[in-house]
Order: sequence, then structure tokens, then C-alpha cells
Amino acid sequence: GHFMYIGNPQKAGYKARLISVVEEPEKGRCLEFWYHMYGQNIGQLNVYANTNTSNNDVRTLLWSRGANIGDVWRKAHVSTEYTVPFRVIFEGVIGNGIEGDIAIDDIQRLSKSCKEPNNCDFEDDNLCGWENVKTDQFDWEITSGASSTETWASGPIHDHTFGMTGDGSYAYIDTNKNRNINDTAILVSQSMSGTSVNGMCLEFFYHMYGPGVGRLTVYLQMEGFQPLPMWTLAGEQDDDWFQGKVGFSVSADHSILIEGRITQYEEGDIGLDDISITNGYCTLLPSFAAPENGLTTTAAPITTVTTPSHPPTAFDCDFESATCASWSIISKPELSWTRTQGVVATQEDAHNPIYDHTGNQAVGYYLLLKPNTTTPFPNNNITSQLRSATMTDNRQCLEFWYFMYGPHVGTLNVEKLSGVFSQLRWSTTGGKGYEWLHAQVNIQSSSSNPAQFNIAIEATWSGDNRGSIALDDIILLNGTCRTSSDQCDFDSDDSICGFQYSTTGQFNWTRGLASAVQAGVNPNVDHTTQTGEGYYMLAEGKNRNPNDRALLLTPIQDRTTGSCLHFWYFQHAATKQMKLNVYVLSQSSILWSHDGSLDNRWLYAQININSPSQPWQAVFESELLAQNPDASVAIDDVSITRGLCPKPGDCTFETDLCGWESNYYDTEMDWIVGQGIHSFGTGPQYDHTTNTAQGKYLMIETSWPTEVGDRAQLESVVFDETNGESRCFRFWYHMYGDSIGTLNVYLFNGTSTRLWSLSGDRGNNWYEGQVSYTSPIRHQIIVEGIAGKDYLGDISIDDFTFTTSNCSIRPAYDAVPTIGTTMPSTTTTLRTTLAPQSPLDCNFEQGVLCSTWSHDVSADFRWEVRQGQTPSANTGPAIDHTYGTPSGWYIYMEASYPQQSNQRCRIQTEEIEGQRCIQFWYHMYGMDIDTLNIYIKINGQLNKPVWTRSRNQGNLWLKGQYAIFPPANTKYQIVFEGIVGQFHLGDIALDDIVVYTSCPDENRLCTFENASICNYANDASVQYNWVRTTGDDPLASGSKPTIDHTDGTSNGAYMLIDISKPSATISNQRARLMSQTTIPNGEQCVEFWYYTSAEVLSMNSKLNLFIRPSTTVSNSSDYLIWSRSISNERQWRISQQRIPHGLALSPYQVIFEGVVFKSGANSPVIAIDDVFIRDRACLEPGDCDFENGMCTWMSLSFFSNTSWVIGSGSSPSPYSGPQNDHTL
Repeated sequence: GHFMYIGNPQKAGYKARLISVVEEPEKGRCLEFWYHMYGQNIGQLNVYANTNTSNNDVRTLLWSRGANIGDVWRKAHVSTEYTVPFRVIFEGVIGNGIEGDIAIDDIQRLSKSCKEPNNCDFEDDNLCGWENVKTDQFDWEITSGASSTETWASGPIHDHTFGMTGDGSYAYIDTNKNRNINDTAILVSQSMSGTSVNGMCLEFFYHMYGPGVGRLTVYLQMEGFQPLPMWTLAGEQDDDWFQGKVGFSVSADHSILIEGRITQYEEGDIGLDDISITNGYCTLLPSFAAPENGLTTTAAPITTVTTPSHPPTAFDCDFESATCASWSIISKPELSWTRTQGVVATQEDAHNPIYDHTGNQAVGYYLLLKPNTTTPFPNNNITSQLRSATMTDNRQCLEFWYFMYGPHVGTLNVEKLSGVFSQLRWSTTGGKGYEWLHAQVNIQSSSSNPAQFNIAIEATWSGDNRGSIALDDIILLNGTCRTSSDQCDFDSDDSICGFQYSTTGQFNWTRGLASAVQAGVNPNVDHTTQTGEGYYMLAEGKNRNPNDRALLLTPIQDRTTGSCLHFWYFQHAATKQMKLNVYVLSQSSILWSHDGSLDNRWLYAQININSPSQPWQAVFESELLAQNPDASVAIDDVSITRGLCPKPGDCTFETDLCGWESNYYDTEMDWIVGQGIHSFGTGPQYDHTTNTAQGKYLMIETSWPTEVGDRAQLESVVFDETNGESRCFRFWYHMYGDSIGTLNVYLFNGTSTRLWSLSGDRGNNWYEGQVSYTSPIRHQIIVEGIAGKDYLGDISIDDFTFTTSNCSIRPAYDAVPTIGTTMPSTTTTLRTTLAPQSPLDCNFEQGVLCSTWSHDVSADFRWEVRQGQTPSANTGPAIDHTYGTPSGWYIYMEASYPQQSNQRCRIQTEEIEGQRCIQFWYHMYGMDIDTLNIYIKINGQLNKPVWTRSRNQGNLWLKGQYAIFPPANTKYQIVFEGIVGQFHLGDIALDDIVVYTSCPDENRLCTFENASICNYANDASVQYNWVRTTGDDPLASGSKPTIDHTDGTSNGAYMLIDISKPSATISNQRARLMSQTTIPNGEQCVEFWYYTSAEVLSMNSKLNLFIRPSTTVSNSSDYLIWSRSISNERQWRISQQRIPHGLALSPYQVIFEGVVFKSGANSPVIAIDDVFIRDRACLEPGDCDFENGMCTWMSLSFFSNTSWVIGSGSSPSPYSGPQNDHTL
């Protein structure tokens, strides 16, 4: 295998830089790569982002490591979320000796936010950011259910995350596989930078049960040093999951190691689950897990603005006792709070919580709001109160847990009462999901604090309400409610959680009480409590001048490689009157800005913060754009979380609604959070994200009293304008039942436009929907569910994602919008394959091995034909490749018993002659995958494999191809061989074998080196032509490319728009180059390199890429899939464009169009080279495993004094570089 490396001998401090192509925002927001830094003279590996693409030496440091990490490959994730085009630069710095090679491999651009890699629940059948080290004796494995299925004498029988359902997964060490005493299995985390002064906390759950349980140890390893034990336990603990915690504080780059060690020969599996690393030091749990001579760390002092809670008060109540003396229930005949148990309440109504909050038990008690079913409910709202005894201390905090679940579930308020005096202190409305939520309410008000008062927790209900409201665990604390430097609602006092006013502004933000400052343009409620008695921070525009600024700074935060700043804002201002900017104090660029209001309400925003080299403060800057405007800006509920923000709009609904909100005001019902089955005959059994009954999704429930036509609307966060580019909204929907209504998607940007609509029963499955749109202004997406005629009409949605791309509407044949789309409809969703090319083609759809293929009787066992999932979980495909369904057929190699490690199965063709190309699809998924080989068998001899793949390739079908050039007049056989791995999770599958006389891709790569230019042709109906030229050709000798892309030489050829005709002015003239017709085979990707150069007056010129279906001949039927304005870059850049699914089902042409504008002597330059039409999905531009060159990366020589080079095996310096690459 191959990798990139910098090696010695070089002068200390020399730098090599590897630079990506210019990447567009959102094309890849998380950079993943593997690095190897081994040797006593290691220098530094840095990762930069360059957003000033015309000057490659202007860059921002994103990630840096500079220590000997040992002879291992380590994985890293780096956030690259930008709003402008950018490049990624890998910089290797030479150390001060010869043993200091640095290598990188397997770069990937992940189109999702970098999540905290070391937090892991093992539910995706992988170790997240953790890895099994290579120097121990065995590995941690992932399983579900019981770890020991033969004797049941040790290990867990279920995971910790999902419990007794048996659906969840966990990591474990298996002691039943001939282990030796002191054998170890070690997990290592991804490398982390130094902790803050507050330290960090590692939390995890462990299971240590069985007579032979060994030792579990947690180590802290600073890079370049020996690991130090922090936590350890040995021997059997009990047959249950227990929580472990250990705090640590370290100033250097470091990793965490978790070691399982064998100490006895008896059974003793150890389980591990739900690992998380969070800010803030924690004490050791259990307290007896301290290692001898281990690392001792001191907990950092923690300061908050909360007065420590006093011992339990008379007002504390968990409802486990029959009465709570300090609280009384004020009932109505129609409605009352009632003490109950989950085991009873859920029998009466499935909306009610099955567990209390106190003990998470079905027999635990809580307070439930219950309508009286024997009394007719009036048309108006009815309330019931839980009222406290008289209180005298205003400076207190009321905390409680509440449950609000169901459609139109009503309102829950906290009020302060004294005689006729009534003050609303906190309020919330609508369903929140099937879970207990925490509330904090400050009792003290800045305006009215009577000497004696009562607190009332009041629920409001009407005849239209349905669902559940419940209370539990009421606590009264001294002082104001707890806040911290990374979370502030501004309700406590004027200390405003340590936020600071800046002296550089012309005026200041003020802490405002909503009821006192709400006159005019200011919000009449805060966001936290949704009442007039809550506080927010306010900047007012009255009596201010243009360019006046008010600056509010967060408390100083520790350096970070990725944190998320969350806040809510309310901006009552006409556009260009008043602006809200957010940026980091030490950085020059504005991270977020808004200069006008969509409407007068609280809106959510989030910003990624990256400050790896120094502490940081975020600045909220209110800027005046006009003289004395009647305008204001307010912010509330500012919080900072570790890890990058989720992408705006993206949501799995597993933890919250991600900024999406139900419209409670002009709809008849709500979207509610669902789990598992709610009604038989309709709705899903599992969510789409986790495919478990514990996973969450959103649903409309259509049981009584829902009426036909009732609507629920879900509103997104406010998105920025799309700037001329298309955005694609993808989501999963479940519409199953005899009375399914309608699911709609709307674009709202002042007016509502329906983008997507689907009605009726679609079957008991999750399906993917998608639609693209553009908006020139800020906008929202609204998802609407409409009820059918009865209860068999539940509609569910899950897994929202947004990308910058022009996607076809899906399902293309049914999801009919009311506005036009650019993609044609289609009548089939089956994958298409080419018609058989030879008798050797086989898709196994007859349920047997095709007659031209046979089993090799000399092999150890046979391939099997199968439908659906292979017998072993966590390996093999669940669907075939031909149709992509469980009913399609494929062949597979069964790796379970009685097969043994290294046994082989083979199929082979009949004997053939002559040149061939074999294409096929293969599936290699499972942690024990070994190898798939292709041989060319001549005279009964296999010889060496001509094509091979090894190890786990992921749970997907991949395309393989090999061109065969046999000796003349020689008969041979094509052989597929599967090899069994060490254990049973190693099933390998094959499907859709096609044999050509030559490889189709040979006609799909055009380098333009041949004068035939691959039968591309100019469009005679336009004004200009593309011509084939070279760098040393005198044609258009100005700023055209001096070298081609293919060979990098001046005599290499490429295609150039010929603008050599004398003309002073050219406006909107075109040149079109058309490919020959391409026959698609599955997913299609057009890859090409382009070169542009233009003076300012020529920058209206463009390069466009069109697709023309073979059934049309006119330009009016072409579909634009990519466009780029011409800039003065003067370098070859790559573009990879997916051909939309609707256009890739029938033959098509690719058309390159140049649109030319010219004014003056200098003409724009537009050139293309190396056009490749691939039968696969497009890779992200930055993805590369270096097995076939450097992909889209190049070594940067202008600002470097050494180079990255491709290596294989050990790099030259002995005992320093990697012995193997990471890929293979």
C-alpha cells in the first residue's frame, strides 16, 4: 500500500506542504485522515486552512501535533466548516535528526460535522474514534445481546445504552478464545489537545461478571511518554452495568487508553459501553478504583454564581410519599392533578410516562394532570394548580422535572401569587417528546417581591388537547438558579454570568426585564421563560449614529479545536438599519451576521468556534447602519458546548429538535416525538436513524379527537440565502396505514411555495425523500402533515439533511410539487444494469449459479446463492445489488462454522480466449473480513492473483473491474476466490458480473492526447469552437495553460476555446463541446480538470456543464448541473459532478459550454482536460488513499523547501517511517 511522507535527511525546520484543490463551502465539513509520527527526532505535523486562495501563504492553523506517538497509525478529525471557498494544507516540518519521518494516509472529506470522536455508544458497529492498538495480543470486539452464548457464565446479556431490549451494542473482550495469562486488549482514543484549567472527565459504563474476570485499567498517555494508570478494577463486580468516572487535567497533547487484561484461565468477559469525555473535572467513581502508584490529578476549582443548595426543605417533593405537606392541589370538576404510577397511568393512556423521574421506575410516583372523563369538558380552557404553602424568601430557585407529550398538549406555567397580585415567572407550551425535562425558575423579580407569596405550578387544558402533562422532583434552592460561564439565560442578576461590556464601543448592551422594556420594538417576553418577567440582553438604536457599536463579550473560554456557540436572537429592524455581528475577539473575520428581521420572534443561531492555539472570547456586536433608527437587537440563552455544531437544519431527533419548532398558532395539531409502535396498523415500529424501538422520530398522531384535514407544521431555523446555488433537502418518511393523509414540504421566504407533496399509504417502510430549491433571501423550510379520515393515518419523518447541490425530486414518480423542477420524472426506482454482453454475465436472479460458471471442486467449500441478510448479524449484505431489495439474489461466502480460518471457496468460468474486461459488484462487510481475489487460471494453474481486496470495506456494494490481456491463442478461466477470516464476521458477497471484450471506462477517459479527441464534437449552431492545442502551440499564446494536466508538459494536449478572431468586444457568445453518447451503468460521475484566466472586464464569462438526454437534440432540453464564473486563477482545478439519478437511467451526452465576454485586447481563457465519466458516485474532491497517485492533492513548492512524496512499505529512514500503509 501507499502513503504520503516527508523523510530525512533534510535540514531541521524545512517544511513540506501538501495542498488540496479549492473546496466550496459545505462540500466537506469534516477532514478525516490517518497519521504516523514515529522516531526520536519527530518534527511537527500541522493542518491549515487557507481562505485567501490567491495567496497560499495566508492560512489559519486548525490542528497540530509534534511528538513521537510510536509505530502506529492514528486517526484525526479536523473541522473545516467555512462560508467561503478554502483549501486544506498539510505541513510537515523536519525534526533535528534522521529518525523523524512523518506520514499521512486515507484522507477523507466527510459531508457532516465532526462529532466528538471519543464519545461512543458502539451502536454503529464501530469503535467511533477509538482503535484497537496493534501491539497487544487480542482486540476489543463489538457485539449485541449476550457476550457468552455457550455457557452464559460471564459477560453482559445486553448493552447499557438500550438495556433489556437486546438491540443495543457494546464493546467487550472475549475470554473464551485460548487467551494466555497477561494477554491484553487495548483501546486508544483519538489524540486530544491539553485540557483547560477546569480539567476533563472520562465517563463510561463497565460490566465485569464471571469467575475469571481479569483487570480493567484506564491510562492517560501524553504523546511521547509512557501511559500512566488513572483508574483500575480487578475481579468480578456483579452481573450489572456500573458507571465509572475519572477526572484528569493535563497541559499537553494526550490520549486515553482502556486496557482489558487476562489474569485467570476461567471465563470472565468484560463489557464497555457509553464512553464520553466532557469538560470539567470529576471525582473517581467508584472511589476504590484508584490504582497504586497511578496518576494523581487535582480537581480544578469550579466557580458558579449559584449559592450552594441547603439541606432538603419542606417544599422539596418527589411524590413517593402519600402527601407533600407544603403543596396542595387546586382542582376543577373537569381537571385535577393526580398522584399516580407509570405502570397504572400508561394503561389509561399510552401518552403518559411509563417511568417516574426520581427512580426511573414503573412503580415510582409522579403527579399527572387528569381530565375527568365523567364530566363534560367545556369549550374554554380549564386550569389546575399545584400551589405551595406561604413563602417569605424571594431569593430562591424552583427546580422541577416536567413531562409534556402529545399533540396540542396544552400549557404549563409557574406563577407567583400574593392576594390579587399574580406574576407569570415561567411558561412552556406544546409537546416536548417522550421524556422528562428539567426546569429552573428564579422566584425573585426586579419589580415586585411581596413579603409573603405562594408559588403555583399551573397546567392549562382544553377539550381539543390530548396527550400528557406530569410533574416530579420539585426542589427549592437558596439563591438564584445555577448558571455557568458556558451557559447563561441572563435571569439571575446583573453579574450576567461573567459576560463583559467592552470599552471600545460607543454604547453598551443592557440587561432588560421584558415587561419593563417591551415598549415599541423590543421583545415583550424573554426566550427562557417566555414571560414578561424574564431577562435578556438588549441593544437599542434610538439616539445612536451610523457605525456606533455595542460589544458584549462572553467569559474567556479555553482553546478549542471545535466548540459550538448557541444563542437566540430577536431583531426588530428593517433591513440596513441595525446589524448583529458575532466574531471571536482575537480573530478578524465575522463568523455570523444578520442585518434585518424575518419576523418579530425569537430565532435560533449557532456558530462553530475554532481557536486551537489560544483562549478565546466571542463578541456579540450590535452595529448601527442608520441615524437614530427605531430598531433594537436582543439576545438570550447563550451557551457553549464542546464539539462542532450540527449543520443547521440537520437532525436525527435523537436528543432534541435541532432548532426546528412546531407552529402552535394556526394549526390544529403538533408534530410529536415518537418511539416504537404507537398504533397497530399504522406508523413505524422503529425509527430510521438507529433502527431500534428506542430511536426517536417525529410523527403526527391521528387518533381521536383528530379530524380529517387537521394540520401540523414543523418550521426550520432561518437559513441564509442560497446565493444562486441549489440546496437539497433530504429526509426519510414513513406513511403506512389505510387512512394516510398528505405530507408536504414548503419553502417560506415571505410567501409559501409548495416544493414536495405525497399522499396515501406507502407501505410499512422508511423511504427517502428529497427536493432541491433556491432562495435569493433568508428563508425557512416547513414540513406539514395533514391527517387522513381516521386513526390509521400516522405519518412519521426522520433524519433531515441539507446539502449544497441540485438533487432530483424523490420519489420522482409520485412526489409532485406545484412548481417546476429541472429534473425529469421517471417511472422506476430499480437499479439499472446493461443488457448482457456475453454468456458469462450473471446477476444470479434465477436463484442459481449461471451455467457458464462452476464451483472449483478443489476448493475447501462452495459459494452459496442467497436473498436478503446473510445468517450472521453485522456482516454480509441485507440486499442484492441488482435491484437493491431483500428479494434480489446474489452469491456469498459463509464465514461461520463449519468453515475455518484461511479456508477458501472459488467459482470459475468455462474456458475462453482473447482480451476481456470483467466488471462486478462486491460486498465485504464485517470485522473479520479476509480477502477477495481474482485469478486468471491457465492450464489448471492459478498463479498469483491479478486483483485483490482485503479487510472490511463497509456495509455497501462496491464496483470492481479488471482488464485481461492473455497471451495470444491461449485458453484461460476467470476465478473468484473468497478466503475465510479469523472469526465468523467475514461474509463476502458478489453480484452483477459482466464480461466485456474491453473495459468500457477506456472510452470514458479522454485526455485529448489523440487528435480524434475521443469523438467529441463542436456544436455548429454557436459562435465559437473548442480546439485541441498544447502549451507550446502559438495559438492564443497569452495566458493560456503552458502545460496540460495529463502529462504536465508543454507538448501535452488539452481543449481550449478559440477566441483568436480579432474583436474588441464580445458579449454572451458561446462555444459548446459535446461528448459521444454514454450508456450509463448505475451511479454516474463526470470528473474533469479546468483552467481559467480573465481580466476584470471578462469575468462575466462562465464555464457550464450540461447533460443532454439521448432522446432530445435541442439545446433547450439540456440540463445544467454545474456552472463556474471565470476568475484569474491560472491553474488546473478539478471538478467532480454527480449526474442526477433521473438523467442517469438512459443514454446521455455531456456538454461543456463556455460563455464568453470580452472588452479590450485581452481575451478570457477557458480550457478543459482529462474528462472522465465514471460508473460510480463522485468522491469528495479531498478524498485520497494514495493508492493510485495523489488524487486532487498537489505538493506546494512555492512556500516550501522540501516535498511530500508517495511511499510504500518502510520509508528510507530505518526504524522511523511506517512499515505498511494504513489503507491496505
